[in-house]
Amino acid sequence: MRVFFLAVCSVALASAQPAINVSQVTHNGKSGDGAALSRDGKWLAYVRDDGDAKHSLWLHEVAVGQDRKIADKLWLERPVFSPDAKSIWALVQMRPGFYNLNHWSVADGVAKVAAQDVDTAITFSPDGKTVAFIRWAQDAPSRLLLLPAAGGNARELLTFKRRPGAVAWSPDGKEIAVPVREDDLSRIRFISVAKGTTREIRTPGVVDALVWTGMALFATMHKADGPGPSQVWMCAMPAGAWKQVTNDDGGYQRRVLSASADGSLLAAARLVKFQTGLEDLAAWFGNKDGGPRTNPDVVLIRPGKN
Repeated sequence: MRVFFLAVCSVALASAQPAINVSQVTHNGKSGDGAALSRDGKWLAYVRDDGDAKHSLWLHEVAVGQDRKIADKLWLERPVFSPDAKSIWALVQMRPGFYNLNHWSVADGVAKVAAQDVDTAITFSPDGKTVAFIRWAQDAPSRLLLLPAAGGNARELLTFKRRPGAVAWSPDGKEIAVPVREDDLSRIRFISVAKGTTREIRTPGVVDALVWTGMALFATMHKADGPGPSQVWMCAMPAGAWKQVTNDDGGYQRRVLSASADGSLLAAARLVKFQTGLEDLAAWFGNKDGGPRTNPDVVLIRPGKN
């Protein structure tokens, strides 16, 4: 049963944007395939593109600024910390379009395979006992699956007509949020873990990445009808308004976003918009937000009070 609940998060005016602080962590222009914060915000994991279709996974101590390599020589994407920060989970491409879910011990870098055929970054239940993710299928509905973190069989919670790209577990463990784009409308669908029932809220753009903290929902979001960059947005729960957190000219990598448990610190991958010399012409044609955006680097965002 689906319950429509579309008026919870309205869109706030740009003047209501919270004050933020952004600090750059990486400076290589090659760190756009994933960034994850531990729940206490003390640790950051990020993926670096090393060329030749190989990536490396790095651990960064936020307070000290020191980096340590955890894994390399793999195609890695979208890392996530376990709730106790003792392991890092990420997607590993086995062949084009097919990913395994692996996890690495932070202490010694030992890797294990947790699941096969995983198509989105995972989200953990608050107790750390279960992970949720989306599995896509050719000519069939996508499936929201729950998998015991210690191993076992996954169970299906809900299906989707299209291919959602993100999942976020609520801090109280009762719901999982999934961004959907159906019938030319963008929404976030909330699914009851216990009952499988749903409710929805509208979003002011297409959501690519989503995290749910004690402070708010945070999302990377882009326009549905244009080439403009993705920015970070927030919506205070349960009855806040959508506010745009960032307004960078280059924007942010669409599927890279993480947060501390209290929402006081975010990690994202910021892009650089290169000047092509055709900006005035593009603006004249109504495409001032177009143009190439490359050189992703991981940044830490302190969004301030909502």
